[in-house]
Amino acid sequence: MTNLRKRRGVAAAAAAVVVAALIPFTAGPASAAVTLTGPTNPAIDTGQVYVFNTGASFIIEPGTYCLAATPSSPSPLVAVPATIPANQTSWNLVAAFPDPGTYTIGMVPALLGGTPCPGTADQSEFVSSASFTVNPVTTIGNITVTPVRPTQPVGGVQSFSVAVTGPTGTALPGRPVAIGYSGRGAGVLPGGFTNAGGTYVFNFPDPNPANTTNYSATLTIQSSDGGGNPMVTQAYVTYVPTGSITVTPTTASAAPGGTTGFTVTVKDQVGNPVNGATVYVASTGRNVYGARAVGVTNAIGQLAYTQTDTAGASSTVFQDTLTFSSNGKSVTATINYTGAGTLTANPATASVAFGASQQITVTLLNGSGTAVSGAAVTVAGTGRNAFASTSAGTTNASGQVVWTQNDAAGAGTTTPAQSVLTFTANGLTASSTLNYGAPTATVTVTSPAASGSQISSNGYFGVSATSSGVPAGTTAYVTLNGAAKASTTVQAGGNIRFDGTSIGGGQWIPAEAGNYAVRIGGGGSPVLATSSTFSLVIIPFGLNGRSGNRFSVQPGNFSPGTTVYLTRNSATVASGKVQVKEQAFTIKGPITPGTYQVWVASNQGRVYGDHAGVITIP
Repeated sequence: MTNLRKRRGVAAAAAAVVVAALIPFTAGPASAAVTLTGPTNPAIDTGQVYVFNTGASFIIEPGTYCLAATPSSPSPLVAVPATIPANQTSWNLVAAFPDPGTYTIGMVPALLGGTPCPGTADQSEFVSSASFTVNPVTTIGNITVTPVRPTQPVGGVQSFSVAVTGPTGTALPGRPVAIGYSGRGAGVLPGGFTNAGGTYVFNFPDPNPANTTNYSATLTIQSSDGGGNPMVTQAYVTYVPTGSITVTPTTASAAPGGTTGFTVTVKDQVGNPVNGATVYVASTGRNVYGARAVGVTNAIGQLAYTQTDTAGASSTVFQDTLTFSSNGKSVTATINYTGAGTLTANPATASVAFGASQQITVTLLNGSGTAVSGAAVTVAGTGRNAFASTSAGTTNASGQVVWTQNDAAGAGTTTPAQSVLTFTANGLTASSTLNYGAPTATVTVTSPAASGSQISSNGYFGVSATSSGVPAGTTAYVTLNGAAKASTTVQAGGNIRFDGTSIGGGQWIPAEAGNYAVRIGGGGSPVLATSSTFSLVIIPFGLNGRSGNRFSVQPGNFSPGTTVYLTRNSATVASGKVQVKEQAFTIKGPITPGTYQVWVASNQGRVYGDHAGVITIP
C-alpha cells in the first residue's frame, strides 16, 4: 500500500494530439477514496486520444488495469493497459473512442475473467468510473482570431476571441484551444474549449510589463479535430510606452451638484494615439476619492470622463482637483464650483499714494452664507508690487483675513502704476486692484478758525478736521511750523479730532505762537495730505486776586455769564459763573490750595478751544 500524495501533469500519447480531459472517478471497493479534478461529462470526439489521469495519488492493489466501457460501442474500446506496481503514486490510462455515444467507463483489472483489457465489463467490476459523451468527428475548416495586430500600452491587457468553424463555416463547439506566446518572454496560457457558438475568449496580460525596449509578443493559437489534426493561427500584440497624457479642459466651472465632462488623450512616444490604455483618475478637494480605473482609450487614444459633484451646500471647499494617469504619466484638471461659496476682497479697488500701505479684508462664506473659519488663504501680486503666492493667513471665526499690502516700490517711485492682488481660499478667488498715484487725500481744519482765535498763554486747545481719500486708522498730526505736536488716528468717515479729558497725552495741544496745520501721514510713512495753516492769538492769563472764593483773572477774556470749571487731575472740583461786567468768578465751597485747570463753557473741555489755562491758588 502507498501513502496519499499530490501529483501534477497529463501524459501524452505518442504521435497523437492529447487533450487533457480530467475525469472525476469514484473509487470502487478495491481502492481507497480517489479525488480527481476536471470537467464532468465532457463532450469529446470519436477517434480522439484521451488521457485519464487521477491528478492525485490513491491506494490501490498492484497490478495491470485497463478501461472498460458500458454500454459496449459498436467497435471495441481501444485502451492501453497500465501496470500499477506496488507503491505507485499515480497512473495514466490512454484510450481512443471509435464511435459516438454516451459511455460510462471504468477502471478494471486487466485479467478479469481471463481476458486482458476487455472492451466491455459489468459496472460492478469497475474500480473507478465516470460518464461522458463522445461526438462524431467534425473536421476543422478554419480557425481565426480577432484582433490580429492590436496595440497595447506597456503593462496593458489585450482581449482576444478565437472562432473555430467546420469546412462549410459552421461553428464548432467543444473544440480544444491551446495558446502559446513568445517575444516578450515565452510561455503558455491555460487554454480551454469553444463555447456553443464555436468561440473561445481569453485575455492576454503583458507578460513583461517592465520591458520598455522589446515591444511585441506573438501568440500561436491551435485547435484540432477529433482525429488529432491541428490547425494554427497567430496574433501579434505591439506594446507602446506612453509618451504623454493630456486632458481638456484643464479648468472648468460648474454649478453645485452639476457634472463636468473631460476628454483624456493618451499618446505614445512618437505622438501616435494609444488604443486600449487604461486611464485612472483621483479627486481631491470638494469631492474626494482615490485613484480608480475609469476605462480604456479608444482607437484615437481618447477617453471621456464625467465628474459629478456630490457635496452639499454645507461644504467648505469649492474646487476639485482631478489627477488623470496612465502608465506612469499624469495630468491634472480643476473644477471651480460657482455659487458653492463666496470669497470677497474689500476694497475691490482703491487709490493708494506712493509708498503707502493698504489693508484688504478677505471674507469666505460657504453656499449657505455661513462664515468658513480655519481656511487657509493665499495671496499673489502682479504689477507694481509683484510677488509669488504666499500665505495671507487663516480665516477667523468671522471667515475673515486682513491683509496689509505695503508699497514695496517706495514713495520715491512716482510713475502711476497698478497692483492686482489675487486671493485664493478653498478653490475660490477674489481680487483687489490698487492704483498707485500722486496723493489724492485732502484734509480741512474745521476748528479753530484760520485766524483770530484767542487762547491763553498757558492754555491748551483742541482741533477738529475732516479728510477724504484717507483710510480709517491712518495717523494724523497737528504740526507747529512743520513739527509734530500731537497725534491721533483718522476715524471712520474721515473725521479727525484732537480733544480729550486731560491735558497732554497727545490730545490737547499747548498754546504757542506760530503756524499750525493738520498733516496726514509722515513720521516714517508717506505724507498723504496737509491742511491749510491756522494761527492763534496768544493772550496773557493769570490770577489777579482772590477774596475768599471770589477770583479775578486777567486779561478778561471771559464772556459774562459763562460757567467756569476748575478741574484737578481731570476731575471737576468746583464751578461758578463769570459776573456781568466783571472779569471775576465766584466758586462755591472750600478750595484747597494747588494748581487747577480752568475750563470755560462746558465740563472738562468738550467744546474746542474752551480750556482757558492753568492757575495756582495759594
